[in-house]
Amino acid sequence: MSETQTDTATRPQPPRRRSPWLSALLYLLLFGSGLVCGAGLTLIVVHRHMQQVVQHPEVGFGAFARLMDRRLHLTPTQRTQIRGILRQRQTELQRVRRSVQPQVEKEFADLVKEIDQVLTPGQQGTWHRMVQRMRRWFPQLPPEQKPTKSGGAKQTQRRSPEQREGGGQERPASSVGA
Repeated sequence: MSETQTDTATRPQPPRRRSPWLSALLYLLLFGSGLVCGAGLTLIVVHRHMQQVVQHPEVGFGAFARLMDRRLHLTPTQRTQIRGILRQRQTELQRVRRSVQPQVEKEFADLVKEIDQVLTPGQQGTWHRMVQRMRRWFPQLPPEQKPTKSGGAKQTQRRSPEQREGGGQERPASSVGA
């Protein structure tokens, strides 16, 4: 054996280079997984914020007033007037939504009933679970505040979505959308 053959046999070989396509694919997968996670978390945060705004409108309008103040550089007088306008309109918007909500609920219940008539009993169970999941994404109105003898509003006890939906149990077809 010659000396050059011995050197190449005992000398460690350099590591094989990874294909540039494999590296690009790995980076693309990493980027894609980050994109999916970020989008999912954003969706969750936005959904929770929307529920918070619907359940506690004063919080949403307060945040909107602060945003207007920052972007429009409001004077103290403007700030006071705009907060008053938002507070007044918040009450009116809630009143309008409460007046329309029963009709929306009835239409949704009718939709569920009509689809129930097309589905088999096995499909209906899956459909009802789908409807319950969909309804979780639509913010519920806060409980109506009833006036007390002193003229103020009495705070009613808030119920969780499971309590509003009948304890989290599957409801009969006639009340799924109600």
